Amino acid sequence: MTWVLRANKFDIWDWGNFSVAYDKTLIKDYKGNFTQALNIAEILKTGGIMSYNKILL
Repeated sequence: MTWVLRANKFDIWDWGNFSVAYDKTLIKDYKGNFTQALNIAEILKTGGIMSYNKILL
């Protein structure tokens, strides 16, 4: 996913492997930039975005 995001002009600071595989991905928006979170969700083909303690699908 790092390379997919980088190919779409997103700056990735750090990446690694997670020990558990999940069947869903949730994008967490900590800065209130819902448009950017939505762009990431579209690129990664995932539906869930959490923004300010609300889950928006």
